[in-house]
Amino acid sequence: MKKTCRRSSAEPAQALVSLYSLEQRIPGEASFLLDETMLYRYAPYFLLPYGRSLTVRVPAALKQKLAAVAADTSAYYAEP
Repeated sequence: MKKTCRRSSAEPAQALVSLYSLEQRIPGEASFLLDETMLYRYAPYFLLPYGRSLTVRVPAALKQKLAAVAADTSAYYAEP
């Protein structure tokens, strides 16, 4: 099953164009079709370095996974 991942900001989206199926592109926004496994296993780690320069709108589960990965990374680097 394919899920749609929507995000705004053209710059980070450029990197995904060559890796995944671009579904739709309008100024300032791009939608990609990703395999569900890729979406939840790899996309969070690919998207995380872009920080606030992009916004993931849907799916909510990807946003939750990004938050969990960020929290896990923060906990790893926290002072004991």
